[in-house]
Amino acid sequence: MGRTAVEWIVQCDPSGTFTAGRFTLTTIRQSARDGVWPEGIIFQHRTSTQELRYVQGELQGLTAVRTGQAHHA
Repeated sequence: MGRTAVEWIVQCDPSGTFTAGRFTLTTIRQSARDGVWPEGIIFQHRTSTQELRYVQGELQGLTAVRTGQAHHA
């Protein structure tokens, strides 16, 4: 089995626990289901600038900074 790219970087972590951490999308989604992330944490994809935010126990897609396209996790 090949390696999975770690393409998501923590841009904002209100708790300070995961600051500058790097994660796969699979890990982000599973940890969101498990309630691991602090409220308001923001992840940014390292090449597309797409962002994901954890709010009220849900992972939400934000508008991509450069393209203006929305994505929903």
